Amino acid sequence: MEIAQRYHSIEEGLKTRFLDYSPTTVRPLNDARAVDLGATFISESILFLVAAGTVLVETQRNARKTAAKAVEAEARIVRLEEAVAAAAAEAEARRAVEGAERRVVECVRGVVEGVRGVVDEAAGRGGGGASGWGWSGGDNALVTLRVKRARVEAIREQLERASARLDEAEQGLDGAAEARRELAIGANVVESGV
Repeated sequence: MEIAQRYHSIEEGLKTRFLDYSPTTVRPLNDARAVDLGATFISESILFLVAAGTVLVETQRNARKTAAKAVEAEARIVRLEEAVAAAAAEAEARRAVEGAERRVVECVRGVVEGVRGVVDEAAGRGGGGASGWGWSGGDNALVTLRVKRARVEAIREQLERASARLDEAEQGLDGAAEARRELAIGANVVESGV
């Protein structure tokens, strides 16, 4: 009943202050009316507390759900960035392999050209013997031998350079193959994570 009496006095004070009622002394309520007003106040207070509690619980649950979605989105972004980096690395390795393959082809072409020169020279189609230089006489055999020896040395040097380039290209291919294997392992790890 005391709660009802206080509620009644506060209500009358607010009416006087805000609704332009003339200020009068507030008379206390009778017991039946006080019990009725107290029960109404307590029931409304309980309903308000339950509603406020429900709103707070829902707000917290929604905040947790939003935070979980943000964490999942961040993790997905990280996985996608890793996948893009792995794809870029694989493309770079593929370009390196293609470059090494081109160098190997160039080396093989150089070797083939050198071998053709040797074969042509041996078959006498090179046009570079002593008779091709316009000499005649007893020096022809010696000059021919010297020219052929010089050409053989030049071809040997070409073959050695081509062999060295071929070795470099093979090393590049081995490195590219190793990089490709590492990228495949990394891509499998990223794909299993995505």
